[in-house]
Amino acid sequence: MESAYVIPMATLMVRVVLGILFFAQGYDKIFKIGINAVVDAASTVDMHRILGKGLLKASVLLSSWVELLAGALLIAGFQKDVALIALSADMIVAGIIFTLIKPMWDMQFYFPRLAMLVFMAIIPPGWDIWCIDWMMR
Repeated sequence: MESAYVIPMATLMVRVVLGILFFAQGYDKIFKIGINAVVDAASTVDMHRILGKGLLKASVLLSSWVELLAGALLIAGFQKDVALIALSADMIVAGIIFTLIKPMWDMQFYFPRLAMLVFMAIIPPGWDIWCIDWMMR
């Protein structure tokens, strides 16, 4: 299929789906489940020894807001580089925390987000033309 719109359409799809996944995850943790419930679910003896409940709660709160705001930025295609950097840091911290909780954890939800995030980070800028960043050039 030779079309000038195939690659931009695929890139738009990946960016928006990734943004929706992170936005929904942050929204759920902040407004539906609640930060305290997420902290309780992540709490283990080792986590309390390593981070303490206060630092764990602060990191869950920060992570939730990063996911919500960066997800919204990706959906809109605005400040994508900032959003991708913030989400990359978020994924690294989440990976470390999941490993501390359970060293052999299930990556079924983590890996698709990681793959899409890496894709968005390494594509040429000309592939993602249907976004606010591109229009502002």
